[in-house]
Amino acid sequence: MKRVLALDTATEALSVALRVNGEEHGFCETVGRGHSERLVGTVQGLLDRAGCRPSDLDGLVCGTGPGSFVGVRVGVAYAKGLAAAIGMPVAGISSVELLALGAVEPGQAGDVAVAIDARMGEVYFAAYRVGPGGPEVIHAPAVLAPEAVPLGSERDRWLGVGTGFSAYPALADGLHRPSVPGRDLPDVRQALRLLDTGMLQFAEPGALEPVYLRDRVALTLDERRRRAPAPDVRNDNE
Repeated sequence: MKRVLALDTATEALSVALRVNGEEHGFCETVGRGHSERLVGTVQGLLDRAGCRPSDLDGLVCGTGPGSFVGVRVGVAYAKGLAAAIGMPVAGISSVELLALGAVEPGQAGDVAVAIDARMGEVYFAAYRVGPGGPEVIHAPAVLAPEAVPLGSERDRWLGVGTGFSAYPALADGLHRPSVPGRDLPDVRQALRLLDTGMLQFAEPGALEPVYLRDRVALTLDERRRRAPAPDVRNDNE
């Protein structure tokens, strides 16, 4: 495909990339919860820069999560709507896979542990062996408590990427952490690398589905009380 748009809105980052006849244009920036306000304008800005119209696109790649419920829905809904309107195929890619791909330099190989802060005392975790041919799944994406993340005893083999490691610093003990700014946020330009390996599977827009991994977004009141620190009870006579 000569003209491909890629986007991911599953985390606090808004990541958009465009490949037109071998030339790539990209945007990746932390926007918090501003995906719905920024996505359309960012896409149009890249299209304008490339001298391309939406109707010129041959295909679209979308990050499907896991991540923020709202963020995932924004990206998937936009991708499905745009693809259906133009009549172009779409391909989904895991947002944790995007992080793993971005952790290893092109042409290199390594074992990557990905942890995205899922709030509620949990992380979205996955592990991959990333090589020149693409990522191989070691541990499929799952939502886990930080202490349940299965990194094994040989922790120094892993390169750890994702906001989960900064949210739960003990999770990063013994791991290698990237020093390059931005490596903890998905960069959808990595999806364009997979186009060259033939690993992305395109389908009709209706086949694109979000990946949530859990079906709720907040703790119950009882769960909040159980997680709250115990009050400091002191004897007035002490």
